[in-house]
Amino acid sequence: MIPISLFDQLNYFSLPIEQQLPRLETLEASLIYLQRHTPTSRSPTLPGLSSSIGSLVGIAHDLGLNNDPSNWSLSPTDTNRRIRIWWALYIQEKWSALGLGRPSYLNDEHSNVPLPTISNFSHLGLANNPMTLTPALQFIAMAHLSSILSDVLSTFYTLKAMERINLLPIEMLFSILDGFQERLRNFRDEHLCPLCSGSTNGGLDGTGSVVLAFYTMEIVLLRAVLRCVPMNHPGYAGMRAQAKTTLLNVVEFLEKMSVSRLRAFWWSRMFLSVLSPSHSHAVIL
Repeated sequence: MIPISLFDQLNYFSLPIEQQLPRLETLEASLIYLQRHTPTSRSPTLPGLSSSIGSLVGIAHDLGLNNDPSNWSLSPTDTNRRIRIWWALYIQEKWSALGLGRPSYLNDEHSNVPLPTISNFSHLGLANNPMTLTPALQFIAMAHLSSILSDVLSTFYTLKAMERINLLPIEMLFSILDGFQERLRNFRDEHLCPLCSGSTNGGLDGTGSVVLAFYTMEIVLLRAVLRCVPMNHPGYAGMRAQAKTTLLNVVEFLEKMSVSRLRAFWWSRMFLSVLSPSHSHAVIL
């Protein structure tokens, strides 16, 4: 087996060369490489993560992945692969933008790729053995949640958006909040609840990442609205109560987390850094 340090070194030197004439395999390998552990235990992210993702976004546009391939002269396998890669990058980019407090590189106006469905995934593994659909359902759920996150970021977390939000009447602000909360409730009912009620067949359970991402969305949304509502407003106390309830749900979730969920966690440090009171996107209770 190649030592981890040697493996990292190999990718560190080879991927920039591959990115000069990128292929789908280049983007796939680069996204996988971004999932490696940070070399510093106290650091929530990899060094240079934001610039690396910006480079991958440029590669994706060079490859035309932001275009819907459904009507192209491609095989279903190639079409599904392009859709999966695009949404893998989308998920990575949007949560990186949130966790790092950086502007998003992706503008939804420049993409018409449909959200992934179960038909975009193979049901067969090696030697044509049947595969569990749980990982595919987790990916689909994260894609839908990331789409909501993108709208939250563009509504509340850009420099100009923060200026616009502060000028809105409080009633309109609450109306925007209600719309996002309704979308999150629909997401919970359509994706999160069925996902968490499924069986993991005794293996690693990656659904915990989706659950924590959902709570993170709730907190980031409430925080954005709370900072615009005067403390003496009648609705302020109720919103703080909602934020407190969500945070207590996070604490309970982490306290009861099983080993199978903990070992399958994706990007747990990023989520926890967003939830930290010291982070710019955190809710201060």
